[in-house]
Amino acid sequence: MLAKILHTFTSRVGIAGLNFLIVMLTAQILGASGRGEIGIFGANLTLVILFTGILGGTGLAYLTPRTNIYQLLLPAYLWSVLVSGLVTGLLYFLDQVPPEYAGHLFGLSLLLALFTVNTTVLVGKEKVKVFNYLSFLQTLLLIGVLAAGFLVFKLQTIAFYFTALYWAYGITFALSLVAVLLLPDRPDFSGFQQNLLHLLRFGSTAQLSNIITFLNYRLGYYFLNTLTDSKAVGIFSVGVSLSEAIWMVGRSLALVQYAKLVNTEDPEAAKQLTIKLARLSFMVTALAVLVLALLPPVVFQLIFGQEFGSVNTVIWSLGLGIIAIGTSTIFSHYFAGRGKYNVNNWASFSGLLLTVPACWLLIPKFGFVGAALASTFSYLVAFAFLYWKFRRETGFTLAQLLPGREDFQELKKLLRRK
Repeated sequence: MLAKILHTFTSRVGIAGLNFLIVMLTAQILGASGRGEIGIFGANLTLVILFTGILGGTGLAYLTPRTNIYQLLLPAYLWSVLVSGLVTGLLYFLDQVPPEYAGHLFGLSLLLALFTVNTTVLVGKEKVKVFNYLSFLQTLLLIGVLAAGFLVFKLQTIAFYFTALYWAYGITFALSLVAVLLLPDRPDFSGFQQNLLHLLRFGSTAQLSNIITFLNYRLGYYFLNTLTDSKAVGIFSVGVSLSEAIWMVGRSLALVQYAKLVNTEDPEAAKQLTIKLARLSFMVTALAVLVLALLPPVVFQLIFGQEFGSVNTVIWSLGLGIIAIGTSTIFSHYFAGRGKYNVNNWASFSGLLLTVPACWLLIPKFGFVGAALASTFSYLVAFAFLYWKFRRETGFTLAQLLPGREDFQELKKLLRRK
């Protein structure tokens, strides 16, 4: 397990580094307004993927070890095509995607949805390294094509950003499909109707939490875009991208944790694994937030451009929320790995209840700082709910998040393996 955690974490560090270059490059070339348009498009893209994930997301990973994968892939693929079209159309109707971007939103969301289905199956089969390689390659291709277009061929437009996404998503989808076809499962559709119902039940319950969580994470983008302008969205999005990069710690640990939990029936082992990983995630996330927050505004101006000095303020406003999410991710994957998706749904919903009024009240007065504070309040509420549920089930206390000698020894082992 340590090897998988190290491999996943290393992959996430690489992806975070490449994403940092992407943010830096697009900010320098396209400015705050361009970053704002990319931020809104990225939010729309994620929203489409969340709805395709009803049959192609977390529930799919949970059922993969228990069901012939071809009984899962067929409905997940068909659902991806249908939902990519429907959600894109809805966003267009609601005037949340410009007409010239609507076709790109459909095409790119479909490619990403199919890639996500394939890699989710691979995670369910505990092929975590393959997932890591493909995820890293996708980001590497994006920055490679983007840098060539922006810097060599001077194609410095948002349209070329979409072209780079097509290359990255298209190639990695093809490779992920090959990886899935190489799995030992062979087509067997006996009991297909019953398994389809299981997929729909597990998927809809699990994905509801992710959809609500997305609204907690990204409603600020839409409020800012409506109540202010794309420049504010751009500054906010850079701060969010940097802060959320820290979540790679919790997400790396949670990915390995989830792959283990869906393949075990031992509740005590699940509890002990979750406590250990929650403590490690809290420790590293808090340290990373502190380091990032202490960087002066001039550093962000040098890296991203003169318009982005205020990014420092966004990071300070998001700090506590990032730590809360980095830790609660481990708790949420504990419940997801045991099939208790409703717990995560209620946690996300409790945060959303605060997000909407906080955005309405804070953004008109404080702009992107208000959006960051609204997000932090939401994250803290969701963390409090998940902690309460986990404590009731396991007896866990906040004091157990503080690192001890064993945790430092565990960290040394990881570093030696590296």
